[in-house]
Amino acid sequence: MRDSFVGVDYRVSYAQNREDILLSGILSEVKQGFYIDIGANHPTIHSVTKLFYDNGWTGINIEPSPELYQLLQYDRPKDTNLNIGVSDATGEMTLRCYRGREGLSTMETRMQAEYEALGYEFTEATVAVRPLKDICAEHAPSRDIHFLKIDVEGLEYQVLKGNDWKQYRPWVVCVEANHIVKDWVPILKKAQYSELFFDGVNKYYVADEHAALAQQFSFTETMLGIPDIISPALHTAMHRVDAAWQARLAAQVQANAQKEAQINQLMHEIEHSKRIRPAIKQLLRAIDHIIVVRLDKPPERGYSQAIDLPALKKLARPQLVDELARSDMQALYSEAPRRSVRQRYLLPFYMRLSRGGGMMLRRIKHKLAFRRQQP
Repeated sequence: MRDSFVGVDYRVSYAQNREDILLSGILSEVKQGFYIDIGANHPTIHSVTKLFYDNGWTGINIEPSPELYQLLQYDRPKDTNLNIGVSDATGEMTLRCYRGREGLSTMETRMQAEYEALGYEFTEATVAVRPLKDICAEHAPSRDIHFLKIDVEGLEYQVLKGNDWKQYRPWVVCVEANHIVKDWVPILKKAQYSELFFDGVNKYYVADEHAALAQQFSFTETMLGIPDIISPALHTAMHRVDAAWQARLAAQVQANAQKEAQINQLMHEIEHSKRIRPAIKQLLRAIDHIIVVRLDKPPERGYSQAIDLPALKKLARPQLVDELARSDMQALYSEAPRRSVRQRYLLPFYMRLSRGGGMMLRRIKHKLAFRRQQP
């Protein structure tokens, strides 16, 4: 019955007047019990039994409205759902359902007249009704009924009258008591039930043989203790916030993992460049030596002026040649003769080395020959 959100404990109450929390307090020792909900209405909204169902309880939901019955069938597959009414005898009655006021649906004629005088729009349907004792005999003949909840908009007397209280004795009875059409209290007193308290809407009764439940129950601890009680709407909103936060956290973790992978890749490339840097420097010095020799010594007839550098093809990253050429140009040629010529013509050569050195050498020789012819 507890949930936790960012380290805060809380309880969710689905019932309109927190009847589910009160019944949980009375029946705190029962872990997976059985209930009968007469006038079950919606399976979630203002439901007294939703909290119990979520905690492993099962029971009988009785709802005469066809639309609400279908919702119960869908949402409560483990329960027994009955699309009938309950009265003191088997037969048929007229159910009035009020548009936008589903909680006021009633089969009691005086309540119907009262709502009609208020101008409430309604639809009518004829529904079958059965006494409670027959329903218990068919669907719960030998089960402990831990609580019976009754919300039938004025028909409470007929419902209570239709039970066999000697054979079917719920431990706790919760009856809506804010509009009593006919006094039903004597029925429960005669059946040896004692009133526990009135919450402003409902009266709670405990069977005399289960008086220990009343003795151990504390209204203050149940309703005002820790954890806090929240509504389903707040519970849903909190979980949406939690889901959004979890999604954002997961996205951040994924982004961090990608950045870490990129950092690892860069570190690997740095280590790789450190390993091949000496070899590249040696290769560049060899290239420099070849170029200097060919610039200073005219080529023999039929001798190819192209420079074959197969080692460059074996480098994992040929572009490092360009980078090293820039960084090492001053160091490599600071003491060599014809410094200005080399810095002027050899840097483009390094930049375009991968396209073939022969063509560049021919251009350099032509330019040098032209310079010698100048006065």
